[in-house]
Amino acid sequence: IVKSNLSTGAKSYSKKMELGHANDATYNVDENVIVVANCTNGLLLHIIDPDTLELKESVTLNDGAGVWAITYDTYSKQYIGVGHDYIYYYNNSFEYIKKVSYSLTEEYAGQGILSDGVYLYMLEYYHIVDSVEGHIIKNNLCVYDLLTGEFLAKTDLGIAVEAENISYWNGNFYISCNNIGWSGMECYVVEMSCR
Repeated sequence: IVKSNLSTGAKSYSKKMELGHANDATYNVDENVIVVANCTNGLLLHIIDPDTLELKESVTLNDGAGVWAITYDTYSKQYIGVGHDYIYYYNNSFEYIKKVSYSLTEEYAGQGILSDGVYLYMLEYYHIVDSVEGHIIKNNLCVYDLLTGEFLAKTDLGIAVEAENISYWNGNFYISCNNIGWSGMECYVVEMSCR
């Protein structure tokens, strides 16, 4: 895990941990923990201390479905996870509450998510290798109704590397991405309004 101070640019690094694919992570400001979605095992979440960047514990979800992306909604005090075809809702003890269906753009893969109490923001990623054009990579930011899963809007981000995680700070979205050589991270700042 790399922790970056967005004001100063200072970085700190965790030791190497076995967190699976670690597809997405969220910060729970109420409990002061980072929660990582394992993704290799969709039922497994890892709880990280944000100060020491050490693993505190791992939690197994009890609903039998599994998620590949996770966000903590500070308004409802719930974790929201996304799996194939469904958005899952859990209380702050990771107990299952409900699920609602949603859909992605055809041929796109879902990536990181973020909530603001009203909307669920989800990154979508598209990648093919064309014999003429080479790698064709596209990323969308999709907006869903947080409670119903209803699709509301989609914006092409114009980013040509794999978008992974989305955060919001100080009026901007921050999209962290795999760089084109799959050897590190690139971060893009996207100016859009968020509740």
